[in-house]
Amino acid sequence: MISLLFLLAFPLPASMVPALTAFPVVSPAVQQAAVSQQQDLEAALEAYETALKDRKESARVVEAVRGFGARVENNLKRLKEIELLLDGRPDDAHSLRTEQKDLEKENQTVAREVWKSFSRRKRMEEGNQKIWNAAIDAYGRMGFHGPRFLWKAFEDRRFRKDSKFQGHCVRLIGKTLDYRQHKGLADLLKHHDPEVIAGAADAIAYFDNAPGAIRRECTKHLVKLLESYRSSAQATDEYGQHRRWARAKGPMIRALKSITGADHNTSLEWTRFWNKNKNSRDLWRD
Repeated sequence: MISLLFLLAFPLPASMVPALTAFPVVSPAVQQAAVSQQQDLEAALEAYETALKDRKESARVVEAVRGFGARVENNLKRLKEIELLLDGRPDDAHSLRTEQKDLEKENQTVAREVWKSFSRRKRMEEGNQKIWNAAIDAYGRMGFHGPRFLWKAFEDRRFRKDSKFQGHCVRLIGKTLDYRQHKGLADLLKHHDPEVIAGAADAIAYFDNAPGAIRRECTKHLVKLLESYRSSAQATDEYGQHRRWARAKGPMIRALKSITGADHNTSLEWTRFWNKNKNSRDLWRD
């Protein structure tokens, strides 16, 4: 009571009032947009869950999964915009950070929900195969949220004999542009199946803007294995060696061109290129 009487008798200078009363407030427009987006997501997830339970509704599941992929892709674009806006220290920074947090949470939720297309649909039948293909394509659009689930799909025992599906899973890991995956992708260049090798090379081709150290490491593996596969194919009549070389050489050379900017078409030319440029500061600059 005494404090209140004191303030009434001796009001604070106007310059001090904002410091005491200005608290971060999320604008009504941002609040309404967040509520609307959340309601829209809940409705989409409910419809998706319903379709998953009905084996006759595979087409609806495919449509839903594609929509989820587009949703996360758009959210990622918006998150980049928010990062740029926050760099300018805007007055509505609190609202932007709230939106940022909500979008990141939504992306995590959607990525987890899409995996239900694998865990709820288990039979190897045409409708489910269309769903699974749509699901991995969706994960390829989800940035760093995608690789975890693409690796799970790649390693799923249902697809061990489906090398084209496995190869596409690997290819899409590169499309996410999560450069942290480069070691796993480089290891797959030594895989026993040519489709997976080709998928790994296609994935690495997406890393043309990766940091120099990553591009250099990938180049080293590609050049070494490109020459190894060529020499193995030439040294034997074994069908498997020739099949591997025929399937892998194109994607591997395209990957090398992408991540180095050089233009060579034979394993010998790439070996010479590597020996000449492996220590080049300019070429491997970030």
